[in-house]
Amino acid sequence: MFMGFGGDIMLKDNVLKALNLQVNREFYSSYAYFSMALYFKDKGLKGLEKLMKKQAQEEIEHASGLVDYIYNRNSQVSLETVEAPHFSFSSAFEVFETALEHEKNITKSLSLALETAEVQRDYMTQSFLQGYIDEQVEEESFFSSFIKKCALIKEDQLSLIVFDNMLTE
Repeated sequence: MFMGFGGDIMLKDNVLKALNLQVNREFYSSYAYFSMALYFKDKGLKGLEKLMKKQAQEEIEHASGLVDYIYNRNSQVSLETVEAPHFSFSSAFEVFETALEHEKNITKSLSLALETAEVQRDYMTQSFLQGYIDEQVEEESFFSSFIKKCALIKEDQLSLIVFDNMLTE
């Protein structure tokens, strides 16, 4: 067992389990957002496709950050099978509603991981996870704003195309 300045630097088993679960959820998020990008690609909406591909990449970065943290704590990453997302969308509005609900679930998952670290009095992990939770506020706000914009557009395909073109610039 490795000892550092703050005492035992290895993660407790239940904290490690929560972090490994979050790694898997972040990779799933990337798959989910990539599937949303493909929906927009099928519709010829390049701006929205690009936006969702960017979101997919950000989720990989989140997973990588968690992996780095686990290794920095002299602990082992356990990668699990990532389930394929099974979405069927009928509109951009529905895509962003699904994305917002997904982000809310990620917030809950991160909060549970934080609670686990609090119970274990693992202050380093609490501090680390707080950054992820802070970012969730931005993510949920981001998708909420797109839902509002899509609600204004409704079924007006021309407005959707104009909106999409704005995103490609």
